[in-house]
Amino acid sequence: MDSEENATSCPVCREIYSDPRCLACGHSFCLKCLKVVAGNKQKFPCPICRFDVDLRNTNVDQLSKNFVLCNVIEANEKKQPSMCSAHNKSLDLFCQLCEVVICSKCLTMQHKGHDVVDIETMYSERNKQYGMLLESTQRLALMIEEKRDAVKQSRISMEKNIDSISKTVENTFKKWNDALLKQCKAIVSYLHQERDKKRQVFSKAERILAGSMTTVTGLNTEICELRTKGISFVIQVFLQLSTISLH
Repeated sequence: MDSEENATSCPVCREIYSDPRCLACGHSFCLKCLKVVAGNKQKFPCPICRFDVDLRNTNVDQLSKNFVLCNVIEANEKKQPSMCSAHNKSLDLFCQLCEVVICSKCLTMQHKGHDVVDIETMYSERNKQYGMLLESTQRLALMIEEKRDAVKQSRISMEKNIDSISKTVENTFKKWNDALLKQCKAIVSYLHQERDKKRQVFSKAERILAGSMTTVTGLNTEICELRTKGISFVIQVFLQLSTISLH
């Protein structure tokens, strides 16, 4: 098998690619071969480089089609020259001005004076260009996969950092809240103690005032009774009170 056949043959089945699909690592395989390799697994290694292929968010059918390979295979299938419908001669030349395949008779008539090359030469040149383009797309796919992994790791790191900061903030505010609650309880307890002390002071004052009020009320009653007595009796009682006051 020559290099040209290698470029258009699936590494798994060793046949011409059938619906080639491209993995993130840049390697391509037939869709049917990938289905066999993947089976029912969500992850499987690339048959060539062993790169982990992740199918958790997709499936084999959704893998990108390798259109460059498709074009190469299509061009390869057209490699054998067909016959010119106008002159019944092999289409073995390529007109670079008109970019069409022509026969030797076409060259002497419609394409006289145009720059032409052998169709084999043109095919080899185009196939080489397709191969270079394929290598570029594979490198690009690998670079994109690396970038995607870097973004994924950055996202995971970001989420871990946010979770860590959130827990730190929650724990800090919990400590502050516990300290404030403890201080609040201490202040409330002190106020209740002060209230109890003040209640005792006010209760004592109320008892003293109540006793005084009883005494005053009794005096008022006696004074009222004295006012109902005769003049001589009132004077006699007043003199007695004055004598008591003087002694």
